[in-house]
Amino acid sequence: MQLSAITLYNYVPMKNIFTLPFRVQIEPKLKQAVLLLLVFFAGLPAYAVKPTTKVNVAGINITTVNPPALLVDGCPPLSTLPCDQLSVPLPFSLSFSSGVANSLLDKNGLGTGFKLADAYSGTRSSADGTPTNINVRGYEAAKLTVTGGHLQIVSSKGIASTTSNNQINALGVQVNSRIKLQIETTLINPHYGTSFQQAGIWFGLNDKTYVKLVATDNKVEMRREINDAAGTSSSDQRVTATITGLNTKTVRLRLIIDPATNTIEGFYSTDGTTYLNVGASYTTKTLSIANTGLTTSTANTGIFATYRNGTSPITYTFDEFNIKSLTTTPPACNYQKQCIPGSRSFR
Repeated sequence: MQLSAITLYNYVPMKNIFTLPFRVQIEPKLKQAVLLLLVFFAGLPAYAVKPTTKVNVAGINITTVNPPALLVDGCPPLSTLPCDQLSVPLPFSLSFSSGVANSLLDKNGLGTGFKLADAYSGTRSSADGTPTNINVRGYEAAKLTVTGGHLQIVSSKGIASTTSNNQINALGVQVNSRIKLQIETTLINPHYGTSFQQAGIWFGLNDKTYVKLVATDNKVEMRREINDAAGTSSSDQRVTATITGLNTKTVRLRLIIDPATNTIEGFYSTDGTTYLNVGASYTTKTLSIANTGLTTSTANTGIFATYRNGTSPITYTFDEFNIKSLTTTPPACNYQKQCIPGSRSFR
């Protein structure tokens, strides 16, 4: 029989940067065409294979089909959950008192309450090993433990800093960033180290453009990074003086995102009542996030920990995580879901 045409079904179509073998449903007499197809696609990134791909190999017209029902589960590369489950309504609160359904799991199978783990864009640190789940490369359940009303994170060496971009377990949820937000977390006895070990809050689009509020070196630091650029000037950071005994205290961090002024402002408290401004010693207490895209649609926010230049992992203990809206007038939206914060009408 002279082969002239063939249709093959890609059993596991992928949309990421890696390639998986093709499993084909085909009669044995067409084995020759199967072999030709596999040779042809050898090394071809899977994202190049469209839902329906037609090629001609050695005079044989070959059509590959990706059945929609066989698409990868979850929301690669951010989550094991479906993409439509990453966004959360406000207010949003996590107490870590028990497992939370429909969220990323800890090492014991308890839900952490967080919906996603930011996907690093750089090269993973060798000290952090290989990804457990290549589909969600920034998530390592083995380093997470929900216990006794706390979430413990065993820090990794990677960090989202300039072009390093290899932070592991930057846990988060997706929120509407067009409204004024207050994001809070609590750290129990945050580690005192001088090698950039840190833990706290992050808010951003990805590991290239984001802001953070962290406890580090017995100080509290608020910093922005825009397209992998993060300087040490006053335009990029607000840092307190050394806070004696910070590593022995319950430290509450509060980050305010204001789309009306396109600024962020950071606070901390060690008594749960009085909140001090991280930028108190600066002429301008806030940092600008204008023209970053952080407040134009949605953003991700959550918690993270890293031991950065330290010699060994550190376990950071988080007591809670909360997000609430500080916008009194809801944004008006048109039928295309385009919204203007603080506006009652949209034309």
